[in-house]
Amino acid sequence: MRRTVTILLTSITALSSPVAAQQADDDIENIEVIGQKPLSLYFEIRNEKRVAFMQMFNKLVDNKDLAFTCKRRTRRNSHIKHEVCKNNYEWRIYQEIMQDEINRGNVMGASAVAEMGNAEQRKLKKKLVIKIQETLASDAAFREIYRQFKAADRTYKKAHVRKFGVLSPAASKDNED
Repeated sequence: MRRTVTILLTSITALSSPVAAQQADDDIENIEVIGQKPLSLYFEIRNEKRVAFMQMFNKLVDNKDLAFTCKRRTRRNSHIKHEVCKNNYEWRIYQEIMQDEINRGNVMGASAVAEMGNAEQRKLKKKLVIKIQETLASDAAFREIYRQFKAADRTYKKAHVRKFGVLSPAASKDNED
């Protein structure tokens, strides 16, 4: 029994020597796998950052008409719901225009007219942009969340362009910052 143990130890020692390791490395082919993150992951990250931006803005803004609200809506000619986020003034004005058009008898075109908006909506949008700029200038935490959102947005758009090329809406010059 001692003889077997000695042979076994000698064999293990021989295999662990540098010469044996060198031979083993020469026989092994190294394969490097390069993967790509799916576009949906970039979309999810961008959406998380966008929601964080809107939530922080809602906490900082005094005028609740400028705050963001997300609702589940169905797309036209579909039963599939998706989340739509707009400012409270946009929801309010859309509803007011819809009601006015329906009262006038324009049931079929009410939605299209409401989508066009009105002068009050354009005025409030300017006010919103100014409020966001002021908040970015005065609040470092808000500025950081906005920076993270913009970085995630750029990353998503670049990945979209890589995948779809010129067919991507992000490929147009209008979408660049």
